[in-house]
Amino acid sequence: MDLNSLGMFKLLNKKMDWLNQRQEVVAQNISNVDTPHYKPSDLSAFTFKSALGEGHHLAPVLTNPGHQMPKSFSNEAGTVQKDKVPYETKPDGNAVVVEDQMLKMSQSAQDYTMITNLYKKNINLIKLVIHSGS
Repeated sequence: MDLNSLGMFKLLNKKMDWLNQRQEVVAQNISNVDTPHYKPSDLSAFTFKSALGEGHHLAPVLTNPGHQMPKSFSNEAGTVQKDKVPYETKPDGNAVVVEDQMLKMSQSAQDYTMITNLYKKNINLIKLVIHSGS
């Protein structure tokens, strides 16, 4: 049985991949804390709603001219973007705030632990169903 064929596991894997990418970006920001004129980057937010919509490309159809078309989202999850407004910049132009980067790293680690626990619980549920059926 390929767990990646199940929707829940696909989503959990996508979230874990996103968290890995975010850790790499944050680590790069921290490693460039002394680089002049360096601006920190971050990934656009991952949402399960956007992840669910990736595989399904159903375009809405305007059936009545009085109806409004929904606004489309231009930012894809997982794309690197520069932080918009750094609230602290060093005299050499470096905008990396170590405390902010460490907070992002800690949040990513907590989210990864949560996703890993969800993954384990879903596998245990599948095992329970298999063993109770025999």
